This record gives sequence, C-alpha cells and structure tokens, in this order.
Amino acid sequence: MEGLEAIEVKLAHACSSTSGARWDSEFYRKSILRAESLIRSKSFEVLAELAPRIQHPIEVERIYSDDGLRILLAQEVRSNSLALTAGHYMPYSMETTLNKNKLQKQDVVLTRSGANFGQCAPVLNDESLFACADLLIIRKGRLHGAYLSTFLSTTHGRLLLDRGAYGMAQPHIAPTYVSQIPVPRFPKLEKAVASVVETAVERKGEAIHLQQSATRSLVSCLCLPNRSELDELTYCKQLSQVISSSRLDAEFFHPRVDELYDKLGNRALTVSDVTTLRQERFIPGTSKFDYLEIGAVSTDGTVQDSIIDGVDAPSRATWIVHKNDIVTSTVRPIRSLTAMIDEHQENAVASSGFAVLQPTHISPELLLCYLKLPQICELMDLHTSASMYPAISVSDILNLPFKHPGKDAEDEIISLVQQARAKRRQSKSLLERAKRAVEIAIEHDEATALAYLDGKHYVAEELLPKLFHLNRHYVDLDAIQRTIEAESIHYEPTTISRYLLDWQAESRLFDAGRGWYSDLPHRYVHSADIDIVNSVLDVIQENFPMLEHSIWSTRELTKFFHHLPTRHATFLMVDRDAFESVAEVLQDTGLNVIVHPLGEVAKKFKLIVADTVIIRPRLASDHHEIRSPIEQVLVDLHYECQKLGLYDGQEVSRIVNNLGTAYRINIAALSRYAQRRKIDPQDILSSIL
Repeated sequence: MEGLEAIEVKLAHACSSTSGARWDSEFYRKSILRAESLIRSKSFEVLAELAPRIQHPIEVERIYSDDGLRILLAQEVRSNSLALTAGHYMPYSMETTLNKNKLQKQDVVLTRSGANFGQCAPVLNDESLFACADLLIIRKGRLHGAYLSTFLSTTHGRLLLDRGAYGMAQPHIAPTYVSQIPVPRFPKLEKAVASVVETAVERKGEAIHLQQSATRSLVSCLCLPNRSELDELTYCKQLSQVISSSRLDAEFFHPRVDELYDKLGNRALTVSDVTTLRQERFIPGTSKFDYLEIGAVSTDGTVQDSIIDGVDAPSRATWIVHKNDIVTSTVRPIRSLTAMIDEHQENAVASSGFAVLQPTHISPELLLCYLKLPQICELMDLHTSASMYPAISVSDILNLPFKHPGKDAEDEIISLVQQARAKRRQSKSLLERAKRAVEIAIEHDEATALAYLDGKHYVAEELLPKLFHLNRHYVDLDAIQRTIEAESIHYEPTTISRYLLDWQAESRLFDAGRGWYSDLPHRYVHSADIDIVNSVLDVIQENFPMLEHSIWSTRELTKFFHHLPTRHATFLMVDRDAFESVAEVLQDTGLNVIVHPLGEVAKKFKLIVADTVIIRPRLASDHHEIRSPIEQVLVDLHYECQKLGLYDGQEVSRIVNNLGTAYRINIAALSRYAQRRKIDPQDILSSIL
C-alpha cells in the first residue's frame, strides 16, 4: 500500500493501543503512526510515568472582575508560551474554590478543546495563575516543563495530540489519552532545550516591559487621566447635545469623555491628519497567501499570520497590507487589538474587520502606542454600535482626536517599541529553535540536535538562507553579525570568522570581496569572441608589444541591457604619452577613434557608428590584467555615461542589476574602483544591495 493513505491494522494492536476502542481511520493515519514509531525507536517513557497527575480544572461560574485571582484562558496559551492579555480576574472570595486550578512553576497547560485545541505552554514564573476549565494541567514531575511543552509543540507531538481528539464540531482530548503519550528522553538535550525556552520567556518579559514603558511615556506626555480619576456616578447634559449627537447612552456623555477630548485638543488634529487609510483590495487566486485575522492579534502589538490556500480564502480576506502599516480592529475596540505589520508580513492579507492605516506624518511606533492606549480604546468603544458584535466605523476611527507628544517623546517611543519588537523576535526564534532541535533529535539523534541548538548549524541551515532572496544576493559581515545577535546567539568575532570559512568550504556562501558574501556561486568570465576587442588587441600586440594597456567594451554587456543598443564604445586605457601614436595606428586600420574627450567635446559626444574606440589614460593604481575586471567595467560604465552620456542612468542600473544578480561581483573591489573615480559606490550598487 505504498503511496496510498491506507494501512492494515491488526485487531490486537488496535485493542492494545487505544484508550476506549478507537476504530476510526483518522486514528491510524500513516503520518501519526510514523511519528509514534520514530518516538518509540528512541529511549522514551509514557507521560503518566513522568508527571504525577494530569488534572482537569474544576468548572465554576465565570464571574470576571477588574481585580482578583488571575485566570488563564485557553486563548492565552500559544505554541510553547503564554500570551497573557490585559487580564481576566475572578473575586478573591473564590480562591478556596479554585485552589485545585492554581498553577505551579514547571506545570504545563494544554488546551483541551475549541478552536485553540492542542496548544501547550510551560508555567515558568511564580506569578499566581489559575487555569480555566478549558485547559488540562500536567503537573510538575520528573521532566522539565519547558522540555515537555516543547516536545508537545513539535510536529510529532502535535500529531499525537491531534490523534487523541474526539468530537465533531469542537475537538476534545481526554486526560487518560494524554497520560499514555510516549515522550522521548534525551538527558543532555532536555536541559539545553529547557534553558533556551527559559531564555525565550525572559526575552518576552523584557519585550512586555519595554512596550509598557513606551505606553507609560506616552500617557505621561499627553497628561491623560485614569478612569478612576473621573469616575463620577451622576452628571447631566443639555438636551440639545443629546439630540445633536444622536445618542442616548449615558456612557457617551460621561464627564471623563469631555476631559479626554479636552486633553487631546478637541479634534484640532485627528488620526486622519497623520495617517492614510490603505484600501488595497485582495483578489483571491489559487496561490497561497499570509492571512491576518482579528483573533490572531496579541496585546503586545503583533499579529500572527497563517498560510492559507487561495482556493480556501475566507470571505473576510480583504485588505493587502505592507511593512509598518498599523492594523486596528473595528470589532470590540475596547480589547486594544492593534498591531504593526512586520517585514515578513509584506503583502499579507488582512480581514475586513481591520482598518489598515499607513502612518504619514508620524512614526508607526507612535501610532501603534497611541491606538493601544486604554483611553483611546475607551473613546473608540463609545462609538461602537450593536451589543452582541460591537463595531466602530472606519470613519469614526479616522476622526479620533490625535495629539502629538513631541519629537523627543516620539524618539523615545520609537526606540522602546523597536527594542521590544527585537526582543519579541528573539523570543520567537528561540522557541522555534528549541522545537526544531527536539524534532532533529527524534528524526536523527541527540548529538545532531545539540549541534543545531548550539547555533552553528542553525545559522548555516536556517539563518543564512533567509539573508538571501530573489533580489538580494549580497550581505556584509555586519549584517551577518546583526542577524546572529538578533537570534540571541553570541559568538566571538574569531568564531564567526572561522564559521564563515567553513561555510565557504561547504559552498553555503561565497566570497564577494573583503567583508562581503554572496549566494551566487559563479564569477563573471570575459567573453573571448568580441571582434572589436580582439581587433584592437591584435593591433596593440603587433605595433606596441611593450605597452601597458587594458580594454573593455560595452559589447560585452549587450545581454545585460534592457534596450539593446545598436552602437557601442570600446575603451582602451594607455599611458598619456602613447595617445597619439596608438590612435594613429588604430585609425589606419579603419577604426573610428576618439582620444580622451573632455569639456565641450565630451558634452557634444555621440556614438555615430556601430563601434567607436575611445582612448583614456590608464590609472597608475590600476589592475595588471589586459581585460578590465568586471567590477572596473561597471564603475567605468557609470563614469563614462555621466561624462559622455552614452546611455541613461536607468539603463546603467539595469545592467548592474542584471549582471550582479546572475554573476557574483566583488563588492569590495568595485567600491575601491568607485572611490578612485570619486564616485559613491552606493550610486552603482543600490540596485543589488
């Protein structure tokens, strides 16, 4: 039955491997059996032998309050981490009732039902948390909670969890099934993985602290009042105000609202004055795309994207977003569901439930913090309509008052938010590395997994490829070091240098000049069959055998032009005192020769025949090859197009881009040639760097 999703299962095996008879085919999918076989081929123990108990939290009436016992909800459990929101609390009077639900350090929580089914995370701090009834608690045992959670988050762990799901509309999983899941044991790796996960949690905590600091700084600069400061129970308004507002709800006319508007300038400046509403519509196709939905927004200002097939595109997939756009939910805005689009989410598709804002006169970091302020969320909530599905119109969002905190405050907020996002990326990367390391150990061995977790293999196999893409084939050492450091991997400079040599030997990347690297394996090789070049070289060899010279022709670049030229220039570089004699001999062979055109001659210069030979002085510090290196050819082409107007600047950029993305260029050498010509190297390299 190879190649088919079909398998034969012995009755005895089915009876011995299930908790309660399971005869459905989904329980015996090949991918699940393969995962279980891999795990059982290693040293393993079933979960019941490692954890003292797997506990179902007691169900109680959910009476949430503004303060009290912190309740952990199922939606706050993400893949191997807790995403604690603004807070859900139950009265302190229920502490005795909820005592069995209290979480302890090293416990693991697992979502047992619902749309978030199968997510698990370790409890790694001493914060007092109580699990809701939608979770299972795997109590601390002989296994580090961070390692257990990481294993259950791997591809293999998720397959085993999904296998145990029962129910149609809402999947559930039973503690008895979870207790029999085999857990692979890798003594050294378990400690290493736990350490990485703990570091990831620390980074996430640091990110939260930085984000909160940015919020506090903004609130302080805007002098916004807290709700408790203006919590009047009775107040009155003129009937004319009520009628003009077309609102009858008391909350809309609370004095704190007037105070907020007063603090924010009474709409002297609005959100529409500092942003542009982006309405770039998504047209569904057959290709996959990254989808952003409201439920994926975290309180830390990020939104998780999911990959969806074009044919399965949700009806709400509406807006195309770009890097640094701000998306804010129009549904239940009081929940502060605002996020900034990350670089990797460029061209992702957002739900129609978002308003997509492009900051124009302020930084995206400031707009993110501003729209997430509790006071601004309260103003947005006042403009919602409906009770079951409260939503605010996009026009009301754009009409929100905006007050700028000042340039210094904005710079501080930008710095804090960027630091927070960097810490958050580090945390996410560390969790992914830990998970992948466990998968490698299951699929291969512990030694390979430890080498991956150490960083070298991770950098080589996952980070380096991400540095290059279709339009980027060159990176410098600084970029590599920044990328490694951003992943919380710390190496001495000598270690990175040694690894770079190893990776070059393995052809993972290639030398592109001092401090530069490329993923292009092939260097450009000069064409040997350019007639005009060969003719000039033959004349020089016959008449001036001792003359030092070099040559290049635009004919060699023909295949890299966007618009094919009909007239070409060949540049011959010789010493100044040989100009006239060389020109005379070349002209005698019938060639059209121009000697070192300058000034007015250069301004009026035009290519009037198919091939023109231009004699230029040979620079004293030039190379020693007769055929100019391609790096000097590109610099000289840029130089000559500026001096003689051979081709327009866009054509030169296309040539550099076409050649530099097909063949490896020595970036350092090109930069030296450019500086010798008093040209900014970036003017030439901007299309490929």
